[in-house]
Amino acid sequence: AVAAVYAIMTRSLILDWKMRAARVMPIFAIPCLTALIYSALASYKRI
Repeated sequence: AVAAVYAIMTRSLILDWKMRAARVMPIFAIPCLTALIYSALASYKRI
């Protein structure tokens, strides 16, 4: 839902795909980073 609203918002602005990709990347990067950090901490605590 958030991605759909974001896509509609960015569609109104005239942006080339590189700028749009640069803005969208953190939305997908942050959950991936948190998952990696969480798994690293979980494996560290297991030792």
